[in-house]
Amino acid sequence: MGEGIRLTGLREILANSALDGCLVMSKTNRFYLSNFTGSNGYLLITPTSAFVFTDSRYIEQATDEAKDFEVYPLRNSYDELRELVSSMSISSIGFEDQDVSYATYQSIVKAVGDSAKLVPMGEAVNRLRIVKDRGELAVVEKAVAIADEVMEIALASVEEGITEQAVARTVERSLWEFGADGAAFETIVASGPNASRPHNKPGDRVIQLGDVVVIDMGAVFAGYRSDITRTICMGKANEQFNEVYHVVHEAQRSAEELAGPGVNVAALDAVARDVIHSYGYGKYFTHGLGHGIGLDVHELPRISGGSDEVLSEGMVFTIEPGIYIPGWGGVRIEDMLVIDKGEARILTQSDK
Repeated sequence: MGEGIRLTGLREILANSALDGCLVMSKTNRFYLSNFTGSNGYLLITPTSAFVFTDSRYIEQATDEAKDFEVYPLRNSYDELRELVSSMSISSIGFEDQDVSYATYQSIVKAVGDSAKLVPMGEAVNRLRIVKDRGELAVVEKAVAIADEVMEIALASVEEGITEQAVARTVERSLWEFGADGAAFETIVASGPNASRPHNKPGDRVIQLGDVVVIDMGAVFAGYRSDITRTICMGKANEQFNEVYHVVHEAQRSAEELAGPGVNVAALDAVARDVIHSYGYGKYFTHGLGHGIGLDVHELPRISGGSDEVLSEGMVFTIEPGIYIPGWGGVRIEDMLVIDKGEARILTQSDK
């Protein structure tokens, strides 16, 4: 999906940063830039060359997948990198400091010695993925369509006497049946008082009449992920549930209506938070409004009050306000959106 264009984008970063090369160690960015899907290896990209280093299990696979790269077999402790850096007179190498462990950093420093300086690049490589191309958007929409189908099945499976774990198993089985490559993340099912925990791990709690039930799930399709949350009440909803649900829904709708190209994401967070605060629930909205999503379930842009990011064409992100009241439960409603053809379009279509 346009690996050559992506390499061009990275090389522009190298030129602007006066770097001779960049090491790409994270599996996600490695796939994004090279299309290599093996579980082991890293990339070295320079202004004129691109290399995949991987072990003997993946040499043939890397050769097939990473068409724009020269494949180097890994032997031991970055020896190949040291030899290449020396032969190409590379004196500065950028690296993903947020993804590289200290132990790995030390190993690389030891390997290259005084030949090359390692320069942290922060989120520069990750930022290449913030805008999706048409091919990526098509795959994301397929992942969303699968999640929509499975969410309807999951909601229909909720009945008195079933456990949270049983609902989660229904989700994960259905994802495979509808063509997903797997779950985008560990499925969240939270019932009753457990619903006050945004990332509750589904357990053996039995769902009872009157319970709030939050289901947060997503699909992986061709490497790309979806993320959707719906909240229901088991049986007849009481006044508190109706009020909290209304507030969360209004907050989400306000943010979705504001979203569009050129809008600062902090404004989205603020308008949703203001709605929740105006009803007296401000202290119960305990996380940011949303996040970017693509190859990772959480990626740029961060949709939060502390961000200065501005929405632009091709960005895919969630809007997911929530209210979480200890001892009672919680409500979260999550949609995925894309900035497409000059407007914000809601991708998720399952019933609220």
